[in-house]
Amino acid sequence: MVTASDGLQNKRLATSLFLILSQKYSSSLRFLFLNRSI
Repeated sequence: MVTASDGLQNKRLATSLFLILSQKYSSSLRFLFLNRSI
């Protein structure tokens, strides 16, 4: 049975994972976007 706290924990986990991934790939993504805009 899934409770509200479980959902909240999953949300936090997903958010932290997303933040870590975005920090990891932000530089390469920025590089791609810059190259594309030129």
